[in-house]
Amino acid sequence: PANRESVSGAVMGRTHSEGSGARLDRRKAAIRGGVAKITIFTNLALEATRRVVQRAAGECPSFHDITDPIREAFQDECARFLDVFGASGRG
Repeated sequence: PANRESVSGAVMGRTHSEGSGARLDRRKAAIRGGVAKITIFTNLALEATRRVVQRAAGECPSFHDITDPIREAFQDECARFLDVFGASGRG
């Protein structure tokens, strides 16, 4: 159909999905090409898991030792992606 376009070989319509590990430069190119949605959940989950494992390495971690890093990772990674994709401060 006419409304489909290709950016980095992985775009259909206005959604970009290359799977986890897609390089930021490819994602930026997709945005420049008009993509409005880029999937980043895998990145969020991997960073949250990394932080939980790191924090829980101590003896008998508390509930907050496990849950706080998840929230913090999601907030930090979302803020990072907003900066990377040039959407910070846009309301």
